[in-house]
Amino acid sequence: MKNNKGFTLVELLVVIVIMGIITGLSFPVVRQLQEKNTSSRYETYQRALVSGAKLYIDSFEEDLFGFNNAGCAYITIEQLMDKGLAKDISVDDISCNTKNTFVKVVKFQGNYTYKAYLGCGTEDDKGSINEVSIIYPKSKVPYEIDPNLCKGGDETSNISILASPNSGLLFRQNYNVRVTVQSIAGVNKDAKLYYSWTHSNNPTSITEMTEFNFKFPNNQADTIQAGDIITDTSEELELPTNADGIYYLIIKAENLTDLSGEAWSSPEGNRNYIVFGPYYIDGLAPSIDGATIISNSTEFNSIKPKLNLNINDNHTAKKNIKICVSVDSSSCSSHGFIKNTNTVYLNQINSYTGKTHDIYITAVDEANNKNQVKITYKVPKGYTIYYDTAGGTDCDDKYVLADSEDNATLGELCTTTKPGKKFKGWYIDDKKVNNTTKINKNTVLVAEWE
Repeated sequence: MKNNKGFTLVELLVVIVIMGIITGLSFPVVRQLQEKNTSSRYETYQRALVSGAKLYIDSFEEDLFGFNNAGCAYITIEQLMDKGLAKDISVDDISCNTKNTFVKVVKFQGNYTYKAYLGCGTEDDKGSINEVSIIYPKSKVPYEIDPNLCKGGDETSNISILASPNSGLLFRQNYNVRVTVQSIAGVNKDAKLYYSWTHSNNPTSITEMTEFNFKFPNNQADTIQAGDIITDTSEELELPTNADGIYYLIIKAENLTDLSGEAWSSPEGNRNYIVFGPYYIDGLAPSIDGATIISNSTEFNSIKPKLNLNINDNHTAKKNIKICVSVDSSSCSSHGFIKNTNTVYLNQINSYTGKTHDIYITAVDEANNKNQVKITYKVPKGYTIYYDTAGGTDCDDKYVLADSEDNATLGELCTTTKPGKKFKGWYIDDKKVNNTTKINKNTVLVAEWE
């Protein structure tokens, strides 16, 4: 008898789960195949551009390299397409006809090395590419033609000497200058380079120079054949001690040739020297030429002394110097500085203690050079007078300042009244006082009545 029994619900669920697992496992494989296929298309296109560049060199070698034995040049996709040696890529709506697509060609000892770079993007309805988003070989940013690394043409040298920064037009304490030597055709290992800081941009003024510690590798030929630049960068160059003013960096080269035997020559026309600058160096702090306290207890409130200041700087305008006045040498934060002024009040002393305070005056110029001086200021003692009106109208407490011997005069005294009574006066320990009476401590005045 035929069995017509089908799958149970549990069996169906098991089959669905297994199919789901198989499908999930297949997604990464499919994605990898898609990515590999896409990468293969771009790699094929790169090879096509290199083939076109080789044909371009056959016809235009002299235009790119002159009669040099070594050198470097760029051939853009526009040049290749103009000569019918390349077409735009054919992948969906992607175009590589951008300034970021080119072939770098390196010539060395009669041999050529080719390396194609792609910068592609999606075309809009008008055939324009708004953003380069596909880059091969892969990189975070689009490749660009850099004339400093690959000059092309009938250049006088395949070696470049660069300084970073190559000048500095703002007064600063230091410029952290580093020098880089670059060459598409290598650097002779016997080459020597020297530098000197000087106030003049004339190399003949130099009397002493410091040798760079450049070390060029032994396997430079391998790097050159890979189409890469031979590069070495110096340590940060130290300025002369207490440097201040305008400086130039002068570099001298000896026996500086590339591996093809071509000698370096300065772009300035000087055979051995290259000059960078000017660099504006501010190595001096502002001068605090005068700082005097002109406040005293008879004319001003002596817990807020008035200071006269005279602060100047060689390279920062007087109005751009920042100052801070404080009774604590470390309390001048970024919020504590004010514009330079001839007069300032110190508000940080809050009691008449008779103690001597150290007052710190700090000045900072635009190059962040800092100067600080200390002066002393003695705050006079002060005493509080309390009134005991003995039932009379109230009198406010009074504060009087002491003289140099710590004595204070009572001065004008409060007037109090009491109904039906006649005021006899103010007394201290049963002794009547007046406005000329002196005290040397906090005192209570007691009213007496008839």
